[in-house]
Amino acid sequence: MIAYAQEKGLILLEAIRPVHDPFLTALRENLHKVGRIRRATFEFCQYSSRYDRFLAGERPNVFESSLGNASLMDLAVYCLHTCVALFGAPKKLTAGASFLPNGTEAAGTMLLDYGEQQTTISYSKVTSSVHPSIVQGELGTLVFDTLNQPSYLRMLYRDGRTEELFTPVKNNMVHELNTFARIIANAESTAEYDEQSLCVLRLLDEARRQIGIDFGAGEAL
Repeated sequence: MIAYAQEKGLILLEAIRPVHDPFLTALRENLHKVGRIRRATFEFCQYSSRYDRFLAGERPNVFESSLGNASLMDLAVYCLHTCVALFGAPKKLTAGASFLPNGTEAAGTMLLDYGEQQTTISYSKVTSSVHPSIVQGELGTLVFDTLNQPSYLRMLYRDGRTEELFTPVKNNMVHELNTFARIIANAESTAEYDEQSLCVLRLLDEARRQIGIDFGAGEAL
């Protein structure tokens, strides 16, 4: 799709909010405060508003794997985009997941190996989590909440000090739209966004292969 867009003189961008939110810039610019990074955890566990219908015997689209739905694709993608934007591609990815009786992936965990740093991604659409996402370093920890629309970014220093680092807007989709409009108006290159999207897609494909997610379209991973 990227090659086709380039051939036709079109602009193709993935609509993924974390990449365009100033929160990501604030997070990236404050990473140095934690010192040498040793661990990171990105969580997106959100009980689906349609899961009760599924439990009652209905088949809402969000729990229909034949339509390309999986918790990995719906929620983990936010975690992966944030992780790749901060740290790049990992040396190794290990993934596992749980499934519903109809074969739809419900929740999962990934471990991304960066050598001296380990990153865990936890996601679910059949449970909710009260845990924040964190980046842990030898000097302190950065703490933040939902990756689709973060409301805070807090630095917890090892000596007990805290620092607030981010002020959100009411609807962060405006940042994504502003980026798209700017790129189109100025005919800017999308190479940086393209490479990130491709990196995340490769990681999603590897996770799907390990987990065994099959959308029933005759595809092979």
